[in-house]
Amino acid sequence: MRNANALAAVVIVAVLGSEAVALPVGYDWFPYGGHYYALSQTYGNWLDVETEAESQGGYLVAINSVGESAWLGTIFGGLPLLIGLRQLPGSPEPKGGWQWASGEPLVYTNWDFNQPDNWTGHDNYGMINPTGGGYVLKKWHDVPVEGWLPTSAHHGIIEIPEPATLMLLVIGGLTLIHRKRR
Repeated sequence: MRNANALAAVVIVAVLGSEAVALPVGYDWFPYGGHYYALSQTYGNWLDVETEAESQGGYLVAINSVGESAWLGTIFGGLPLLIGLRQLPGSPEPKGGWQWASGEPLVYTNWDFNQPDNWTGHDNYGMINPTGGGYVLKKWHDVPVEGWLPTSAHHGIIEIPEPATLMLLVIGGLTLIHRKRR
């Protein structure tokens, strides 16, 4: 009984007192604002990259503030990257019906000049444009599912909320074990 109590205390302290969290392996994760971010391993279209993000317990990034946008630019800048922005089918073109794949409300936008524009007639996904063509660094563009250029493949930014759920399950399980042994 005493050993079980000691073990429970050690595990709780280890979980609560540590910065370590259970994140999917094989990625370089960067923490910001209670979430973790990584570059996708998939190099493909928006649907391929979003599928990878979901398989890792996340989604393509939802950018909700100037600060988050600037931080992402310093971490992942220099690449054209897919983000979790998508336009609902049947929405008024080009500016209607945009939403985050995560379901979070669209409270902040960072569209480039004259964007969104639905240039190809099916630009229903969001992408960060890092450079080129007189476009502003790290501004958003609406692009087809393939990204831009339409024959290209791209990485995206995966976002995962802080995995605190695992910590709560461990603590809850240890509490139940402790109570049953009484």
